[in-house]
Amino acid sequence: MDKIDVSLIPKLSPSKNNPQKFEHLKTHWSSCSTDLPSLPNSNCIYDICNALPKSILRVKGCTQIGNEEEYTYFERTPNGEVLIRPFNGVPVTGSKLLTIGPGSEPKLLEKAIKMSLLQQNKNEFKHATTKYKPY
Repeated sequence: MDKIDVSLIPKLSPSKNNPQKFEHLKTHWSSCSTDLPSLPNSNCIYDICNALPKSILRVKGCTQIGNEEEYTYFERTPNGEVLIRPFNGVPVTGSKLLTIGPGSEPKLLEKAIKMSLLQQNKNEFKHATTKYKPY
């Protein structure tokens, strides 16, 4: 602090820069993650990814599907494509869903997971109660 000449502060003039306009969503970054339970099938992955707003630029997750012992990794790219592949090993953090981009909030992730599981339960119930007509 001794090397700073504070007597110069009153002589400083304001910046004459003209700031450029920019899109707020491109500068606001956030990320979050939440625990991801085992999913009954891979349709849940698509349901979760589609339930999250497009303002979230990256969606990544790793979990077990059905009764499989191996883990499955998935991601939604910025263009909306959902990629799914086997995960080699066991994730250090356990099963997680991670998002990056504006709108990333744990409650939103938890809601997407819950809605996906409810939809799959509804589909299973519908399938189990469908009556087939004999020929």
